[in-house]
Amino acid sequence: MNEEKNPKVSEENSAVNSDDSQSEVIVSKIDVKAAPLDEDIKAKDLKEVIRILMGIKNKILKSRNIKSHDMKQTYIKRLDSIIEDYKNYEVSYDLLSRYFELLDMAKRFSLAFRISEGEKEFAKRLNEYFIFFEAAKSDFAEQGKWIKTIKMLFFFSMFCLALLVPPLLSTMNGNSGQMSGTLLIVCIVLFAGIGVLVGKQLNKRTKFSMALCICFMPISIMISLYWITFGMSIWGKIGKYIGDVKASMPNGQISIVNELYLKISAMGFPILAGVLLISIIIVAVKLYKNRKQFI
Repeated sequence: MNEEKNPKVSEENSAVNSDDSQSEVIVSKIDVKAAPLDEDIKAKDLKEVIRILMGIKNKILKSRNIKSHDMKQTYIKRLDSIIEDYKNYEVSYDLLSRYFELLDMAKRFSLAFRISEGEKEFAKRLNEYFIFFEAAKSDFAEQGKWIKTIKMLFFFSMFCLALLVPPLLSTMNGNSGQMSGTLLIVCIVLFAGIGVLVGKQLNKRTKFSMALCICFMPISIMISLYWITFGMSIWGKIGKYIGDVKASMPNGQISIVNELYLKISAMGFPILAGVLLISIIIVAVKLYKNRKQFI
């Protein structure tokens, strides 16, 4: 009995061993996919975006929201121009987030043709998408540095305002030799939050971000001019300025910390205000030059 079973057992063992050896061979042939390197990401192109845009061309021809045949041809020519440019672009590592925004917008663009609305409303909607895709070309063509410059200068402007607004408010309240630490912290948190919010919106090229930038320009200019005028008025007379502040105090004295603060505000704040003014002017110029790239 045992002799009869042994061959079967040996056959089963050999089968198991052969299966194991085959599985080892299969596993050895499988290439484990490593995390993408910078070089792999740089090789990424815009094929998926182009594929969606090509599909949109057919949707434009079939769309009932566009009545005019000439208008359809205008849209298709505009789309062809975008597609031809996109074929030459590659996605670098620092533009990866921009690529995913572009892909998401292409999908939304495609879904827009499911909406039934008036010709004027639909034309306005399509124009916004075209502006977005045309504006994105400058990023992938390495010409999108202007948006980075605006973001950097606007955030720097918010930092300047966070430092210049609290002493201005203290002076208006009659406390020219003192500044509330709580007010300083509140201003820093507030203006930093505004800077981050506007920065995110600038990435999307929204008109809301452009409007926010414009809203803060008059405020920044007025505060800059105030501190520049203040600096010019006490130029060469800082000692007299500190003496006048001391004389306005009830006991005629101020602490060493407040005296140091007065010296910094007299010399540093007007210089910071001048840099703020230059920054805001550069932001204004760049926004005006690229105003058509916001949607």
